Amino acid sequence: MDRQVAHKGDSNRNAGRTEWQQLDDATLHRLNEESRPEIAPHTCSFCQKLCIDANRNGAHLMSFENGKETAVTLAECVRAARNDCVFCVYLLALDGDLRGLSLETVAELVAISKSRPILCAPNFDKADDGPYLYVTRNLWTDQGDYQPYIRKFQLYTAPKALRSHSKLASGNMHTEQLLNGFLPPNLLPDSYLSERRARRWLAQCEHSHSRCRARQGTFRPKRLLEISRDGQVVRLQHDHATSTRYVTLSYCWGGNYPGKATKANIHALRHFFNAEDLPASIRDGVKMASKLGFHFIWVDALCIVQDDDQDISEQIAQIHKIYTSSTLTIAASSALNSWEGFLHARTAWRPSLVNFRSYSGELVPVLAVPTEVDRDRFINTNPLFTRAWAYQEIQVTTRVLSFGSRNTAFFCRESEHMDGGSYKLDFGNYLKQGVSASGFLNAGMKSLDSARHPKAWTDIVTTYTELGLSVASDKLPALAALAEEYGKRLWLTKYLAGLWAEDLQWQLMWERASFDSPTTRPPIYCGPSWSWCSVVGPITFRHDYKKLSDLELLCSTEAASTTPCSGNHIFGQVSRGTLILKGRTRDLIWLNRQDGTWFARVPESRSKKFYGVGPLGADRRLEVKPDVPSEWPPDTEIALRAVEIVRFRDHVNDRYDWKFTRALLLHRVEGDDVYRRAGMLHVDIETGKDEDWFDEGSTMMEVTIV
Repeated sequence: MDRQVAHKGDSNRNAGRTEWQQLDDATLHRLNEESRPEIAPHTCSFCQKLCIDANRNGAHLMSFENGKETAVTLAECVRAARNDCVFCVYLLALDGDLRGLSLETVAELVAISKSRPILCAPNFDKADDGPYLYVTRNLWTDQGDYQPYIRKFQLYTAPKALRSHSKLASGNMHTEQLLNGFLPPNLLPDSYLSERRARRWLAQCEHSHSRCRARQGTFRPKRLLEISRDGQVVRLQHDHATSTRYVTLSYCWGGNYPGKATKANIHALRHFFNAEDLPASIRDGVKMASKLGFHFIWVDALCIVQDDDQDISEQIAQIHKIYTSSTLTIAASSALNSWEGFLHARTAWRPSLVNFRSYSGELVPVLAVPTEVDRDRFINTNPLFTRAWAYQEIQVTTRVLSFGSRNTAFFCRESEHMDGGSYKLDFGNYLKQGVSASGFLNAGMKSLDSARHPKAWTDIVTTYTELGLSVASDKLPALAALAEEYGKRLWLTKYLAGLWAEDLQWQLMWERASFDSPTTRPPIYCGPSWSWCSVVGPITFRHDYKKLSDLELLCSTEAASTTPCSGNHIFGQVSRGTLILKGRTRDLIWLNRQDGTWFARVPESRSKKFYGVGPLGADRRLEVKPDVPSEWPPDTEIALRAVEIVRFRDHVNDRYDWKFTRALLLHRVEGDDVYRRAGMLHVDIETGKDEDWFDEGSTMMEVTIV
């Protein structure tokens, strides 16, 4: 296609845009709802009778009719849901063990519940994202089990145009102030309202935020996808000037994409082709980039030759520069895969028009907008936040425009904005919970967290290992950009397969996240056994101490090295790694029982402090924490060697008479002194009652761990 034709502007669209520019946000919001009935506020005969009473916190949800109020029962809600009441359909949505039950099954539970009333609890603390309404559905099973399930609705002042739907009075300014002045969440991410807000946020950041401008890099990727001015066609471009502004796209692949860049089609992609031929998530990314005035976007599926190992290696090594130098990252947060897209209407959050009684006793209509109440529900509806690659992409970028399941959000180093609504359990809160210790890397964080290395890094790794990877060998590459940025900002000098040489001993104390956390070994070599990257599954660093100065270091690192698979890219895959520690060591027998009780004893004699398990009993001071329990045969006794790492007092629980030692558990693999890591050993000593286990018969020696 001719370049001039490809960049021809759409005059009709521009004319319409000029007309819309004169309207305020509230008017645009109303026009959105009028044009799309599936997102317009719901109302029905049931909703018109509902009454949320500000004076009855923790009381029953009431129904108002003919001047009388009665408690709303679950049975009534089921009948309304069968008649497509949006409020009741959301209210009856089940979770946990009851997820997926049919409405008929719910009705049976309701019948068992003997028409118990629904409880509600209004909250008007605006500092706590209020006002909102908690609604509890009390279900009783035929076994007599109580099943409370909570739904949360945020309350907004109903637009004047909707108040005529209510049989009640229109209310006054007092009630409007009691609620809030926010518009409800914008349920049309593809609307002009959403675009205008995003442009406003981006412009404000670029012009006013010195921290964001200072962080912007000048690197330009080898390839970028060029977008025509009308956004209809795209092509792959090579070699760009440093002045070229571009955006990056963070999204879930969700499987193979036949149109991805390959050796066979890389030259064909240099010619303009229809953007409609792209998968929906990539197409939506192109569309939004074009709306925001960008003509270039970086998409990994098209900008990396996917069947060229050398190109993959080269480009992955530059991911850090690619994302830190982009003007903006568009996050397809709500899309499960590349074919789903993220600009569709958010019908799941359609508000309902219900009635509200203020403190003064007046009755007014309000909008009740469904709202997530916990992190798990939020994560389930924003699949991008479950992916390891997306984690680092979002962390290292300067600005993020997230298209979530509930709203559109903008985050940068100095500010955060939401596309309507006042409730903030979305993209930013998830990141802050996940990597609060790395606040200086986190888009949206306004100040540095108090945590510093190595705890900042261990917090990052803990969150990262909870996320999903489709390709096992991506374990280190998917964290490489974040690791490079982290090391650069903290002046760390040596990276060792997911650990830092600085304060290495503390980072060796990783273990399975919990007793029942599933862990396995990857199908291929991903790193040395002493690194967390050798395990698939969530891990943690148990901080049973208040500060690093509480720890007494008991071993030394004599040597530590890894061999990168690709040249000098130390943050990517490794082919081998070796660690030599010098410290006190002691042999033990791990009594691996099928019931999951992991005790141990010394091999040479019966312990003075023992449990009644095993032929000689188990030392009650010792607790084995295997990295991958399933790789060891159950009901066997396994010979291991422990090397002492650190010791500390119990300052966390103020039990100063207890002394804790943490040691690496090693299993001999070759020769006399070459081992692989098997897990962690916890040694708990009560001062004055127990002898120090390592004092009883340890040997100072060097051990080589691979």
